[in-house]
Amino acid sequence: MIVTLIEKVYSFLWGNLVRIPLPGGSSLGISLLIILLIPIGIYFTIRTRFLPIRLFPDMVSALVEKKKDKNSLSSFQTLVVSTATRVGMGNLVGVVAAISAGGAGAVFWMWITALIGSSTAFIEATLAQLYKEKDPLYGGYRGGPAYYIHAYIEEKQHKKRKKVVLSVLFAISGLICWCGISQVISNSVVSSFKNAFSIPPIYTTVVLVVVAAVIVLRKNATVKVLDMVVPVMAVCYFAITILIIVMNIGSLPGVFARIFQEAFGLRQAAAGGFGAVLMNGIKRGLFSNEAGSGSAPCAAAAAECDQPVKAGLVQALGVFVDTIVICSCTAMIMLLAPEEKVAGLSGMDLLQTAMEHHLGRFGVIFIAATLFLFSFSTFLGILFYARSNVAYLFGDNWASQTAYKVLALIMLFIGGLAAYTFVWDLGDVGIGLMTVFNIIILYPQGEKALRELKKYEESKNAVVPNINNGVSIEFKNVSFKYPNTDVYILKNINTIIHSGEHLSIVGKNGAGKTTFIKLLCRLYEVTEGEILVNGVNINDIEYSKYLDLLSVVFQDYKLMAFSIKDNIDMGQNKYPDVENKINELCEIVEIDSWINSLKDKQNTNLYKMFDESGIEPSGGQAQKLAIVRALYKDSPIVVLDEPTAALDPIAEFEVYNNFDKLVGGKTAVYISHRLSSCRFCDRIIVFDGGTIIEDGSHDKLMENQKGFYYNMYNTQAKHYQN
Repeated sequence: MIVTLIEKVYSFLWGNLVRIPLPGGSSLGISLLIILLIPIGIYFTIRTRFLPIRLFPDMVSALVEKKKDKNSLSSFQTLVVSTATRVGMGNLVGVVAAISAGGAGAVFWMWITALIGSSTAFIEATLAQLYKEKDPLYGGYRGGPAYYIHAYIEEKQHKKRKKVVLSVLFAISGLICWCGISQVISNSVVSSFKNAFSIPPIYTTVVLVVVAAVIVLRKNATVKVLDMVVPVMAVCYFAITILIIVMNIGSLPGVFARIFQEAFGLRQAAAGGFGAVLMNGIKRGLFSNEAGSGSAPCAAAAAECDQPVKAGLVQALGVFVDTIVICSCTAMIMLLAPEEKVAGLSGMDLLQTAMEHHLGRFGVIFIAATLFLFSFSTFLGILFYARSNVAYLFGDNWASQTAYKVLALIMLFIGGLAAYTFVWDLGDVGIGLMTVFNIIILYPQGEKALRELKKYEESKNAVVPNINNGVSIEFKNVSFKYPNTDVYILKNINTIIHSGEHLSIVGKNGAGKTTFIKLLCRLYEVTEGEILVNGVNINDIEYSKYLDLLSVVFQDYKLMAFSIKDNIDMGQNKYPDVENKINELCEIVEIDSWINSLKDKQNTNLYKMFDESGIEPSGGQAQKLAIVRALYKDSPIVVLDEPTAALDPIAEFEVYNNFDKLVGGKTAVYISHRLSSCRFCDRIIVFDGGTIIEDGSHDKLMENQKGFYYNMYNTQAKHYQN
């Protein structure tokens, strides 16, 4: 009964759901997966404005992204993992089958499919980055469709969910698929070694399983092995293909002519073969590069990127590598062989015969070795994918992770000794269901990936000021009023804050001090005029890059219900030894004794939202933590906007004075309603009614006994004396 059910589901997903009549008496059979994958590929290709072509240089440059966390993966490493699974038997056996059934024209449709598949791969990988989370078992990050599907449902229902049915179904489908693929892998490897070297299946199987077990049962050995194997195998296969092309360079124009002629059924029209050409090429392209299936995003989520889009670009490049490069290599090897030598052959017999023609006996051995490496790397890659899905289903524990690895190894062993069609069909059903569940969410969630793409492209055109020699700030004829009002909060502000200068801003409540700072922080945009940083308009600087220039503590600062350490570090990991750096800063701000008195010290959680044992810091303790966070960020511009309002005047003066010493040669701006806290600054500007009415050092301003600052300072001093 179960077998019958699997067969029916397989037929529904992969069989010809509809048939379109074609001229010549043939028909075009289209499966459900084709119906799902082709339209979404075209849709996102249009929405991304032909990203695979337009942003190909960006796809390549994204590979060099550096990582900060040693436990996370670089963009290149995630490409290696995804390429390991994409580049497998499909690139050898699958391409051979496509050309055997559809002729040389199938290659053209493989290329077209790769172009639209790249856009789909970009979208799903970017989403995986947006919704990735920390991996407590393996370190670094994890994610994939199960996680961004979960997030989508939560957002729509406006409530937290422990599990989401659609995510569970995706994760289960993935685990089923990858178990089935394990059997297919070992069966193909064993068969190729038996044909090439006459090695009995049991010997190849045992060696394959033992080597695989040694790698996958270790914590982080999988990625390290793939880092070595995948680039070598891809380069070798490509190099051999180039050699074969060079040896047959005279035949190359004829091969390309044949590809394009047969692509549109010009040679098959009379026999009604266009449908076979088209569908075999499309199927091979789709199912080789895996775009839309939701598997590669499990690797993309593990990447450490400064922008989610970069992980998407890398995975889009992965589709190119798989289909345009590797699959084309296989096609060229076959098509450059004389037609009379390969006539009537199919499958691996066709490929091995072609290789034997080109390179003799070495060619047969090379194909067997290549198939082994392609297949073995696929096995390692799918077990990496499985990590996040096992964790989603069963939680973070080593028992479930190890159990799935052992199950996959068992399937690997079984597949080497016997081929069970049922299991093969189960694997195909698994990837088919993964694709269905993934694509359901890609349309609505894809909008977020498109917005990230827009941000990325805007940032490319943004100007980055040179800050090597410090940072100066100029307010040039700046005026500001809120939308739909005629009242100016600031009017015609002109001032320069020189590099390394410590500036204090004072004035009565409502004078415009905080608005001045908020304009500097780009919380508002100026109504008139411009703000320049080292001569560059701040609106021309990419927003996230601009924020990197600022360390700000507002009066209404926020601390999160995280640990003290996480509240200060905020995921930056800026220093090799984070805890020592935090201790150093806390000591200077004079909050270290309190932190060290706590049971868990820096790891103590604040507030009781997520931890019943969380502590409630006092107003003064919270303010000092916010100041430590600003110091920790270590930006070239430092801003303090009355964060110490709850402290007494003496305590405030000490905080400001110590803070000023810490910022040293940085450009610093301070706001305080207590003028005594600003005496140490290089310069003071006085606001009144939205304009600057006085500007100078404390001593200079005190010389004007009729001035606003003089009167305000003495009024406060008299008050404190009384």
